[in-house]
Amino acid sequence: MTIPPICRIVLMVMFLPLLAHALDAQLEAAKSTYEKQLVLIQGGSSSSGNWRSAYGDDLSKLKKSFQAAGDLENLIAAQNEIKRFDFAKELTEKNIVSAPARLADLQKKYLKLSSAPDVRKSKEVLKLTDKYVAHLEKLKKSLTIAGDVESALAAKTEIERVKTSQAVTEAKASIADAAGKNAGPDEAEDDDPENEGDNPAPTAPGGYTIYGEGETPPRQPGLPFSRLPLNDTGNTPLSKKLASVVATRARTKMPLRVSRHSQITREVETDIVRLHVRHTRTSTTLKDQIIKIEFFTKGEGSDDRIAPTAIGLGTIRVPVLTSRGFIVDCPQAASMQSSYYRPGADLYGVLVSIYNPDGTLSYQGMSASGLKAAAAASKVRSAEEMAADAAEVARLKYEEAKTAYAANPNDPAAKQAHDEARDAYYRAKSIIQ
Repeated sequence: MTIPPICRIVLMVMFLPLLAHALDAQLEAAKSTYEKQLVLIQGGSSSSGNWRSAYGDDLSKLKKSFQAAGDLENLIAAQNEIKRFDFAKELTEKNIVSAPARLADLQKKYLKLSSAPDVRKSKEVLKLTDKYVAHLEKLKKSLTIAGDVESALAAKTEIERVKTSQAVTEAKASIADAAGKNAGPDEAEDDDPENEGDNPAPTAPGGYTIYGEGETPPRQPGLPFSRLPLNDTGNTPLSKKLASVVATRARTKMPLRVSRHSQITREVETDIVRLHVRHTRTSTTLKDQIIKIEFFTKGEGSDDRIAPTAIGLGTIRVPVLTSRGFIVDCPQAASMQSSYYRPGADLYGVLVSIYNPDGTLSYQGMSASGLKAAAAASKVRSAEEMAADAAEVARLKYEEAKTAYAANPNDPAAKQAHDEARDAYYRAKSIIQ
């Protein structure tokens, strides 16, 4: 039986909404499946993820060996390392002991394992992502044909998000790092951080707490930190994307007096943000990096069309950034007050930008998609910001020179260094005034 053309049109109009609904469900299912498989890949056993348990087992065996030999001093050394590692769960160059030699050799072996990039896992992440993006592209086309423009745009947004996600960015950086390690002598970079001795510590404004290489933030019972995903903004070219940031967030409650003249208190929920900043390549360092951390709010119940409002800004100066990096606890970012006396301002998102000395980006990540405009505005540091940076660096050098001269007032070299640092500081200061 032949269906008349008019009936075909009617049937198409009737079934298009059903088709769009089915495709929309496919989009949600595909996203859920991708995220579950990504977790399985990232959490699976690997040479870099399994080393902790193996190191713990070998430490126990070494301790028993020292005990069987009646070697008290070395037994205590192994026992101390077991206690340290059980707490820190990390192994760095600073943890390598000078004696006993067997313990030092074991540490060096596992230090190499712990710092080696897991290329296999990174390739699996990229392979999974490529398949997911290809599936989303097909769904986007089908949704467009079905007339569901809103869902098609959602598919497009998801494609853009996953391509610049932290998992994909770190996987690409891991593969690039491995390629750099396998390069010949003429291709490898010779800026080896291991040969530079102790690196100068980063400097941060008041309220920020920095934990240097090998340092672990103290445990805070009742204050659990959870992952705060930072997605790549797309403003940093892949060839220049040399820094990485992992963010976590914790929320704590604090009492707050509702007014100066009242004894009534209300609870305030406060966000604390912790960042782990590092260089993506183990064979090189990044010099003179500037990290800008911006906090934003939209207020409780804000309309999605309202632009986020900046509520905080911190600048950290990093003389040398290595692959081990450092951890920084940011001050209380925002508070949501459960009192009608003062309306709340919940933390909407964080934007982290890391700049090279020339003002270009080496990293930029945001925790909320609504920060794209703010990210674009922070794509390049302005001449005024760079001049202020130069003045601050000159001030710090002047302070060091003043301290050295005060300790050795009769040393001509100390006086000359003091005078040169002072003049350089005043010149830099005059530019920004």
